[in-house]
Amino acid sequence: TGRMALVAHLEDGLEKWMEDKDNPKAAAQRWVTRMRYMPNSLVTLFGLGTGWHLRALLGRIGSQDKVIAWEPEDDVLALCRQHCPELATERRVWRVKNWDEFKSIFMYVGQWDNLITASIPSYTELYPSEWLAWEEKIRRELNNLQTDQATTEYFARRWQENVLRNLKHISGSGAAARGIGQWKGPVILVSAGPRLSKNIHL
Repeated sequence: TGRMALVAHLEDGLEKWMEDKDNPKAAAQRWVTRMRYMPNSLVTLFGLGTGWHLRALLGRIGSQDKVIAWEPEDDVLALCRQHCPELATERRVWRVKNWDEFKSIFMYVGQWDNLITASIPSYTELYPSEWLAWEEKIRRELNNLQTDQATTEYFARRWQENVLRNLKHISGSGAAARGIGQWKGPVILVSAGPRLSKNIHL
């Protein structure tokens, strides 16, 4: 009906609506139309409420876009699942319970060109510290991902050449793990990373 909405009971005895109390469905549609959307995006959504904003978001983005949504309250997450059962089979959405789950999905969700960080409007007021930490962690992970990609692109040719040059040696070499408990004294393991030439004198 577009009328179901959540209200939060705060510690000071006050109440704050987590979604628009009059028509949360319409409010969610207005929210998503204001979003700066670009094709082939990964959207990170902070807060789910009863699911109106996620539904509106899925109606706006394309079939190849993806959404990772984090709801900080377990009870609200359960209510969202009950209110939006169709989301259980929605392949564009991952709902996470904590940062570790988010990080693992963020790293392996696939190819995307744009990152959009969004929140249900009331959540930035209800959970200000969590929201700021969420944004900062996403920025850090994005920076790490970009650094890894740049490193891979820079060294890709050298890595491939090294692998091809050493194939005959690799096939006849044993795994280092076999020596555990057998070697005596200090052991040096040398890997062909980008810092090998700088540290070879050691």
